Amino acid sequence: MLNFRKTLSNWVDREGYEGGNDLREDALITLGLYHVLGLVLTLEHLANLVGYNNLTSKAFRTLPLDLRKEGILTYRFNGTGKSRIKIAALTPQGWQVARSLGVPSERPATNGGAQEWIRRLLTTNNEIAMFNLLLEGNGSQSGIPRSTLCSMMGYSRPDSKGFRNPLSSLQKLGLIRQETEGGIKTVVLTDISSPHGHSDGSI
Repeated sequence: MLNFRKTLSNWVDREGYEGGNDLREDALITLGLYHVLGLVLTLEHLANLVGYNNLTSKAFRTLPLDLRKEGILTYRFNGTGKSRIKIAALTPQGWQVARSLGVPSERPATNGGAQEWIRRLLTTNNEIAMFNLLLEGNGSQSGIPRSTLCSMMGYSRPDSKGFRNPLSSLQKLGLIRQETEGGIKTVVLTDISSPHGHSDGSI
């Protein structure tokens, strides 16, 4: 797990803010950054980003409940049955609070800038490696066959944990989608990774 909370100060232009010292502020800033980029943030991923292994960690458990009571946080759900996941999102009031904490109001002006933000919002080295391989391998246009991407990651089987977990994480975040054509499963980056199209010279 990457130490994400300490990197928050790289985004926030606010005197005295160092990142990683206040769980509530760090969570709100993280939610704000995901909001700006258009990324989907599961409640579990939020817990991971601010330093907790699961939602039941005592220090984290009460935070989303308190934020909901304050009208700052809301939930929605993606999927059904066992694949149903809880998504955390800021309310309009929550977005104003995040802005007051120093969250930028707009995403970077170039694809390269947006992609660097995304790398810093990922939680494992395997997620970053997969994201980079997709960017370098035309994943934002025609995509990469899943079996090929698996080999590029250094795994022989797509059900290997080191491949399956980052693939699942990037899909939950809304960064990739998986398509099947002619019996071949392909991994494609969504437009979130290239919000300005391909005219700015970035990938």
